[in-house]
Amino acid sequence: MAMGQQVYRALVDAGAAPVAGAGVGKPVPLHLLDTPATRRLLDLLQSATDAAAAVDRERGWTLKDGTPFGYASSIGADAERLRLEVEGPKGRE
Repeated sequence: MAMGQQVYRALVDAGAAPVAGAGVGKPVPLHLLDTPATRRLLDLLQSATDAAAAVDRERGWTLKDGTPFGYASSIGADAERLRLEVEGPKGRE
């Protein structure tokens, strides 16, 4: 579920009035989770995460331990979400 959908769901669960027509889209069929296009996107997101980490380090956007925390966090979160869809949880083998 996308971050916006999670926030919407949390707000409704907390008592906010639902918006007519809003909500979660149709589930993605299993056969569309691991396709050449999703694999390509995952590879590109992982490359973008590496580039973003380099930018974060240049700008000093790091945690005390040196972990990049800026663009790399947001792009990395997208990459991880897609990786989970495509490959499933780590250690599943």
